[in-house]
Amino acid sequence: SETQVEASQDHLDDDIVQEIKMIEHVKDAYPVLETEALALAGGYQCYLSLRGVSAEKMKDLGITLSEGNFPEPGAGQLQVVYGNMVIGEFYNEKSGQGYWYNGEMADIDLMNDTIMYVFDVDSYYEFLWGGTGEDGAAAVMPKKRIVSTAGVMAGGVEDYNSDGYYVFCDLEELRRILKKEFKNKTYQFLI
Repeated sequence: SETQVEASQDHLDDDIVQEIKMIEHVKDAYPVLETEALALAGGYQCYLSLRGVSAEKMKDLGITLSEGNFPEPGAGQLQVVYGNMVIGEFYNEKSGQGYWYNGEMADIDLMNDTIMYVFDVDSYYEFLWGGTGEDGAAAVMPKKRIVSTAGVMAGGVEDYNSDGYYVFCDLEELRRILKKEFKNKTYQFLI
């Protein structure tokens, strides 16, 4: 027999994911929350693609770590696992140059250096450029959050894999931070 799952045209939610998991022959279904952030560290910056998944699913993705561990669920803070190719995306804030431009790797230790994230990137640049916010008032610098590194994927910067450019984190911790960050703005969670 055929099973149908109804979802709104706008997005899936956690209840729909559970319904999909119950369909015959479906091996697994799990939510992924994707967003972008700006990472700042020691004069370098990088636009990151974050993927929030449950901690247990992160292990099921077949990711091998060269350093550290997977984030602990319920840690109360955002902990991330960097893809092996992410370090090559950092570039010098002043020159705008990085590994893919001049072959020089950013002088950043992803496991041990302090790395700050800006989630409200639009407001960050509005503030830097002297723009205004949605209400017409002068833009306010959004919060920079120190994010802990739990682990780094195995492989070099040029060892391509489908997850190498992503930064993985616990879905619930990411959701919690985004709700705080965008509490006074229009922001739609896709899952």
